[in-house]
Amino acid sequence: MLLSRCLLLASLAAAGPAVAGDLSYSYGEARAVAADARGPGEARGLSLNGSLTLTRTVFAGLRYVDLGEDGDQRLGTERATLLAGMRYPFTPMVDIVGFAGVLHEAVHRPRGDDRGIGLVLGGGGRAALGSRYEASARIEYTQIFSDGITAIAGEALWHVTHQFSLLAGAEASVQERTATVGARLQF
Repeated sequence: MLLSRCLLLASLAAAGPAVAGDLSYSYGEARAVAADARGPGEARGLSLNGSLTLTRTVFAGLRYVDLGEDGDQRLGTERATLLAGMRYPFTPMVDIVGFAGVLHEAVHRPRGDDRGIGLVLGGGGRAALGSRYEASARIEYTQIFSDGITAIAGEALWHVTHQFSLLAGAEASVQERTATVGARLQF
């Protein structure tokens, strides 16, 4: 019985709409974010991200994250990042990606806000796993508030249609672990 249900689900997934073999870099997405700092406190919030293809190998991106208060431990953080990136199509289904950007972060505390401008540098890969799934992994270095932070991240996408995808991701650094779930609209 279980095997027949699995086979039915697999055949429905395979029969659904396919995505193009070329990975898209023009999209907008919204994610729910849960962050667990290595010290006291947790935060929850929203992330809005976008990317726009400029040429076949060059893209621009924008990330905005707003993490809100959780008790009195962490009152809030806002991050906005402007990115420029390049992709190298390693195969029709795998891209190698590099990016650099500028980050603005504001940490809201009772005694006042700490604000800073920093740099982001990273790279990784994206892979189409068949016609309906995609996975990516990256390593990212951020320099802000006189701290250098290296994070590793990964995400998985399920392309429900050619333009709409559901996604989940995770990121870990020495300071924080983050989990996200959301949706992406490709254009």
